[in-house]
This record gives sequence, C-alpha cells and structure tokens, in this order.
Amino acid sequence: MIKKNTKSEILDIAGQLILTKGYNSLSYKEVSEKVGIRKASIHHHFPRKQDLGLAYVKNYYESFVEWSEGLSKKSNKEKFESLYEMYKYLSNSCKHICPISMLTVEFPTLPTEIQEQVTILYNYFEKWLAHVLDDGISQREFINTIHPEIMSKIIINAFSGTLEEIRISDELDQIDRVYEEFKQILFIS
Repeated sequence: MIKKNTKSEILDIAGQLILTKGYNSLSYKEVSEKVGIRKASIHHHFPRKQDLGLAYVKNYYESFVEWSEGLSKKSNKEKFESLYEMYKYLSNSCKHICPISMLTVEFPTLPTEIQEQVTILYNYFEKWLAHVLDDGISQREFINTIHPEIMSKIIINAFSGTLEEIRISDELDQIDRVYEEFKQILFIS
C-alpha cells in the first residue's frame, strides 16, 4: 500500500471533519490526532486554519471540475444520474453533508478568502447543472417546460436538504426517492 503524503492526508481528514462537523468546528488538535502527527506538522503545511480551509475548498472545486468534465461524453440523463450517485455516495459515507451546503450554512462566519472560493464553487456547480438541463432540453432528454437556472437551484437544494434530513432520520433511501421524483418531473421517456 502506498502511503499518502502528509499534506494530502491532512486535507483528507480536514475534509471529512468539515463534511461532518463544519469548518467552524475544525480543530488542528482533532486533525493531528486522526492523522497521527503533531499539531506543529499541520502548521508547517497550513500556518492558519483558514489556509487549511481554503486549500480544502480549492481542492474540492478542482475535483468537482475534473469530475464534471469527465462526464462530457455522457448524455445529459447520465450526467444527472452521476449527480445523483454523488449525493448517494455522500448519504452512505458516514452521513456526510454536501460540502457546498455545509460551507454555505457557515458562509457568514467564514474568512473572506474562503467565502470567495465557496462562491466560485457554488456558481460553477449551479451553472454546470443549468447547462446540463438546458442541453438536455435541446437534446429532447428533458421536458421543455422547466427553466434550467431555477430548476438547478431546486435540484441542488432538494438533494442537499435530503442529505441533511438523512442525518436525522437515518432513512438512506430518501435520496433515491428524491431522484425518482426528479426523473418523473424532468425526463422524457
């Protein structure tokens, strides 16, 4: 097994903690304990907590862009299904919340640099989904009575809200039911 480098491991653990507890609850003490290093080692890579938070958001943004670009050859229905699968993964992996949702909830209390990056991430996500919906209408995959920009907001909020509800109810199939409803609303058979 190949061991990750310390900086990547710190980012991974910080990301897991942000997804379950939020940025404001992130502590170098907890990260150091989970990685198995001293807090000073974290400070070596990320001098301030906001440096770690910013690196996480930038890393997530880059991963999301890479993920979405990797879907370019798929149909719009397949892209939508891939989005559902991403939310399904989050719902099954320790009841995580969507990173964008977690960070937007904490948005007013985030450092300005992180707020700016979260805004870039959210705008990219929303525009990507609106484009998928718009192109899906053009390709006759989705019904043409929806407004792609508004529907992208509805979809993001429905999936993200469902992740939050799953944390309370423990009903993992809720995400499947939301996806099935969207298929009924959006897909042309």
